[in-house]
Amino acid sequence: MIITGKTTGEHLQNVSCVLERLQQYGLRANLEKCEFFKNRISFCGHEIDSDGLHKTQEKTEVVLKAPEPTNTTELRSFLGIVNYCGRFMKNLSATLHPLHQLLQKDCKWQWNEECQNAFEEVKNMVTSKEVLTHYDPTLPLRVASNASPKGLGAVLSHVMADGSERPIAYASRSLNEAERNYAQIDKEALGIVWAVKRFHTYLFGRHFTMITDHQPLVSIFSPRKGISTTSAARLQRYALFLAGYDYAIEYKNTKRHGNADSLSRMPVETENETEVEELEAVSLLNLSQFETLPVTHDQVRRDTLRDLVLSSVYECVMSGWNPDNRNSKTEAYFTRKTELTVQQGCLLWGIRVRIPPRLRKRVLDELHSGHIGVVKMKALARSYTWWPGIDKEIESMTKSCNSCQNVKHAPPAAPIHPWEWPSQPWSRVYIDFAGPYLGSMFFVMVDANSKWPEVIQMKTTTSEKIIEVLRTIFARNGIPRQL
Repeated sequence: MIITGKTTGEHLQNVSCVLERLQQYGLRANLEKCEFFKNRISFCGHEIDSDGLHKTQEKTEVVLKAPEPTNTTELRSFLGIVNYCGRFMKNLSATLHPLHQLLQKDCKWQWNEECQNAFEEVKNMVTSKEVLTHYDPTLPLRVASNASPKGLGAVLSHVMADGSERPIAYASRSLNEAERNYAQIDKEALGIVWAVKRFHTYLFGRHFTMITDHQPLVSIFSPRKGISTTSAARLQRYALFLAGYDYAIEYKNTKRHGNADSLSRMPVETENETEVEELEAVSLLNLSQFETLPVTHDQVRRDTLRDLVLSSVYECVMSGWNPDNRNSKTEAYFTRKTELTVQQGCLLWGIRVRIPPRLRKRVLDELHSGHIGVVKMKALARSYTWWPGIDKEIESMTKSCNSCQNVKHAPPAAPIHPWEWPSQPWSRVYIDFAGPYLGSMFFVMVDANSKWPEVIQMKTTTSEKIIEVLRTIFARNGIPRQL
C-alpha cells in the first residue's frame, strides 16, 4: 500500500485512517516492512518522487550490462527490458529499427555493424536523465499524434505554468498490412483516434487539445462543425467516436511536430495490439454494385491508374496532397481533397465512386436505361458515382433522347390517399399470407385500430381452408365491418 497526501497534515490523516481500517478488520502491518515519510519510492520498476517518474537503477544496469544477443530469443528478452523504459525515450523506435528487422518472419539472423550501433546507442539512451512528469488533473492536456507510411506515434503532455510542455507518456505502433493501404488522410485520422483510445484513462471527461500536422482534419474533426455528409465513411465514423470527448483541435506544421513524427516513422513493432479497420459497409456496398453493372471495380482501379490525371490524384490521396500537381484538370479534386479516399484501388468522393473517362459512357447508358428523366438520373447517380461535369453529361444525354422528351411534360402522379382511421376496434381488418417459411404458410390478420394480430400456420391455402380459419377468428373476436 502506498499512502500519501498533498500536505503533511493530510498525509498523517490518511495514514491514521488506513491503520484504523486495518485494525477494524483484524489485519496487522509488520513495522519492519513499513517505511514512512519517504521522498522517493520504487513502484512497478520505476522511481517516483516529487519531480516525476524515473528509471530505476536496477533496470538501467540490466540493460547496460546486457551481453550482445546471439539469437532472436535473447534479442526479444533484451528488447522487453528496453521497451519497459521506452516511455522515457521518444526516439526509441527509430533507434531499435535495425534490431526489429531481425525479428521479422523469414529474416536470416545477421548481426551487422548497424545492429551493433543500435545496440550501443540504446544503452546510452537508457542512462539519459529525461523524466516524465506526473499526471495532474489541474493542468491543461495536449495529445500530439502523427502517421507515417509505416506507423503511428503519439505524445501525451502537460502545459506547465511557465508555458512549457512536459511529456506524461509516449506511444507508438506499426501499421498492419490493411492500414498501410489507407489514404494518407485516413492514416492521420487513425493516428488521432488511436492516440485518444490509448490515453482514454487520462482524457475521458476532461477538456484536452489534439495536435495534428494534417490541416484538413482540423476542419473535419472540429467539434464546432457538423460532420460532413460527403466525407469518407471511415472519417465520419471516427468523427462520431471523437464526439464523445471534450476537445479542441489545432494544426502544427510538420517541422514543429517532431515529437510524434519521430515515433510514427520508426514505430515499435507490436504483436498483441491490433487496430484492424474493416472496410466500411457502405463503401463495400458501392463497390459490390459494380458486379451487376457494365463495369467492375477491377476495371475502375486499372483505368484509374492508367489515366494521367487520376493517377496523379490517386498518388496525392495516398501520400499527401502536393501543390505542384494542382492545375486546371485537377482543380475539381483539390477543392474536394478532404473528402476523397481510396477503397480497393478505386477513388471515392464520400461514398460515390469516381469513374475514369473510358468507362463513363457505360455508366451513363446504365443510368439512362429506364428513360427516367434528368432529375431522377441525377438523383440515382449521386447515390453511387461521380466525376467532374457528370450533371452536364446527363442533361445532354436526356435532351438528345426522344423517349425522355416524350415523358418530360407528363402530368404529376395523383397523390396517395391513405385509409381513414377506423372509429373503433375490429371495424376494419387486413389479411395476407406470409411465407413460405419452414414448409408452411402463415395467415396474418391485423386490426387497423388496435393493431391486434392473428397469425395462423397453414399447410394448404385453398379457399375452403381460408374460410374455415376466418370463421374461427370471427367466432372468437366478432365479425368486422370491412375485410
